[in-house]
Amino acid sequence: MSAHVKHLASASGAAASSVGYRGLWALGGLGMVIGAAVAGAKNIRLVKEGKMQSDQAVGETLKESLGTGLTTAAAGAAAGVLGLSGALGLVGVAALGVGVKYLWDSALTPPAAASAKPAAKASAKAETKPKAKAKAVKAPATAREE
Repeated sequence: MSAHVKHLASASGAAASSVGYRGLWALGGLGMVIGAAVAGAKNIRLVKEGKMQSDQAVGETLKESLGTGLTTAAAGAAAGVLGLSGALGLVGVAALGVGVKYLWDSALTPPAAASAKPAAKASAKAETKPKAKAKAVKAPATAREE
């Protein structure tokens, strides 16, 4: 192992130990609770409106809960490793959180479902536009018709 790799390993280990693995588990758990609360509230409304089945709502809520927990723990670990604090730390943690959550959602969204959404919107727009009425074209009056 090169000296540079050993230095990085010891630096990341020291930073991770300063945050503490228990702290990361607690942070991830808090993220899961928050994710479940937000997704659960949204999905209950969708089930009541008939836009989602209850079993689908449970699955989506679990997916969001795990994703938010993972995002929170990853952002907390990165903040500890990088030594981020204050306003810069908050911006850095938020940026990392967005990236991790984007990757989580991208990994769990099937490609067919992702491409079906724009097609559904386009067909909905096409259906809502009124069709143009055909205009009757009057033939010019000829001398014989008058």
